[in-house]
Amino acid sequence: MATQNNMGLTQTSVVRGALTKWNELYEQYYERHFVTSNDEIRHIFKERSDYKNSNATNFSYEERIRKMKYSCGALVVHRLHKSYNTKGISLVEMLIGISIISMVFVTLFASFQAMLTFAERNRLRANALMLANEHIEVIRALPFDSIGTVAGLPSGTIPQLVTITYGNHAYTRRTFIQYVDDPADGLGAADTLTADYKRVKVEIGYEFRGTTQTFSLVTTMAPKSQESLAGAGILRINVVDATNDPVPTASIHLLNTTVATSVDISTFTNASGTISFPGAWAGGGYEIYISKNGYSSAQTYISDGSNPNPTPSPYNVAENSITEVFFKIDLLSSIDLLTRLWPVRGRFFDTMSDTSQLSLLTDTQVAGGALTLGGVAGSYSASGVSISTPISPASLGEWLLFSYDATTPPNTSASFQIEYDTGGGVFALIPDTDIPNNSTGLTTSPIDLGELDTTLYSSLRIVTTLTSSDSVSTPEIHEYTLSYHEPVIPVANVPFTLTSGTTIGTDASSNPIYKYTTANQTNAVGEWQSGDMEFDTYELVVSGYHVAEACPSLPLVLEPDTALEQTLTLIPATAHSLSLQVTGPLGSAVARAEVHIIGGSVDTVRSTGPCGIAYFPSLSVDSFAVSIKAPGFAPFATTIPVSGQTESSVTLSY
Repeated sequence: MATQNNMGLTQTSVVRGALTKWNELYEQYYERHFVTSNDEIRHIFKERSDYKNSNATNFSYEERIRKMKYSCGALVVHRLHKSYNTKGISLVEMLIGISIISMVFVTLFASFQAMLTFAERNRLRANALMLANEHIEVIRALPFDSIGTVAGLPSGTIPQLVTITYGNHAYTRRTFIQYVDDPADGLGAADTLTADYKRVKVEIGYEFRGTTQTFSLVTTMAPKSQESLAGAGILRINVVDATNDPVPTASIHLLNTTVATSVDISTFTNASGTISFPGAWAGGGYEIYISKNGYSSAQTYISDGSNPNPTPSPYNVAENSITEVFFKIDLLSSIDLLTRLWPVRGRFFDTMSDTSQLSLLTDTQVAGGALTLGGVAGSYSASGVSISTPISPASLGEWLLFSYDATTPPNTSASFQIEYDTGGGVFALIPDTDIPNNSTGLTTSPIDLGELDTTLYSSLRIVTTLTSSDSVSTPEIHEYTLSYHEPVIPVANVPFTLTSGTTIGTDASSNPIYKYTTANQTNAVGEWQSGDMEFDTYELVVSGYHVAEACPSLPLVLEPDTALEQTLTLIPATAHSLSLQVTGPLGSAVARAEVHIIGGSVDTVRSTGPCGIAYFPSLSVDSFAVSIKAPGFAPFATTIPVSGQTESSVTLSY
């Protein structure tokens, strides 16, 4: 039986009223905020509904309230759980979060590392400063005349280089002391005594993270009285390059073991390529060694059994005077030496004696040893074309020249075009970019074909066009030639000697001793690579062959900072030969000029090489008629007598 509370309500009615109110509130709240379906609400409130539909008298008042709280709490927990599941993070979001966290930690770690590096660098630099300053103070405490380095100028007891361990780290301390010429009392010749005061430089070096760091302090020390250089002079060293421009930061090693106090100094030239040593002890024996990374070297040479008369020998410094010396160094170079045979010259040559070398004749004919327009005088065709047979060398190194011999009476013309095989026997004109004016017709002779790409233009043919506005006259083509060189053939294992022009002294018989000389040979493909070489003029001599052409010409001039390709075109030596150098009006070599010589039993044509040389071996003692044709130059003819190894030169005119 239901009990009543103080307000007269039974406990059963209170519970049921509360449940009804809770039901309404939760349904409104979740429908508004979670869009909860009625089926889900019924599922969650199943236990509560079972309770509501049961006999209320089976439970006590406290138990009914507990079940009501449980049912409402279950709903809240379920909805919150469902809400979190619905809005949970994906794998991508998780990876992004991990990446962000990683970047934060990496940044923090890098910052920590940077702070450690910064602290370590500052610690080492502070130690270097302390060590340099400490050494400077020690030097300042010395008498002026005692301020100098062991084997230095000025000399003293201070070591030039020592290693110090401080704070479990190794430091090198280098001390450099030199006299300074103050401009206040004049400079150079205007100052009778240039040792005005001493400049002290202390440099501390140390390793940090695999690199060498340096820190230096510089101070000056002045004497209390007027300066003096008793028993000493000044040695001034100047280092210049091949064009006599100064070479800064060149390494200087000065050595002398014959003077009162031994000298052993290593230093560098200033921005003007100069270093001065006031206070150099008077006397001879000053050895000087000059070097710089990537540069040639220079030095003095001491007398010994292999070089009894060295040049330059160690220098002498006179008391109270200036000894000034000059050395030349410059950037290193290299030589790539190539040895090859004189290339075989081939040609397509048609004398118009028949039509065997013509593949097409349209309104043209071969008559009387010439190619003419078709017909006879009074009825010649107005125009006609002929085409040569294809010119396809089996072995092609380079095309040379196209030349022709023609007669063109008034009112007639003759022109030529060069075509190439585009594939399958189909020919097309070579564009004007490769042969100028080829599209409109070539009307000058000879024509240079040396720049044609032999891969693309491996097969050519000649198209001849004849015209006449007078039926009585016809142009005549007497002959034409298209020449080429076969590929270059290297000469292996050619012995040679290479000798510099610079000497470093003479032997006991006054024979020169050269700074550089080598006896070597080219390899299996006719090549020798020198490696680093100094700029100089070198003599190059080969054994067992005659040099038909050297390109560039000999002697070999090696400029600074140059990779020189030196080509020697070789031929077996013969008793009588002609080497003819062909140049233009300005002295430049004329390549691919056609040189024709006739004399005795010889009637031959050769083309000049890249350096303008045409070489004719196996001649007899005789005079030879020489005719030369070259693109852009007037024809040239002369007579040259030949006896022995004859060398001659001609200059063409425009």
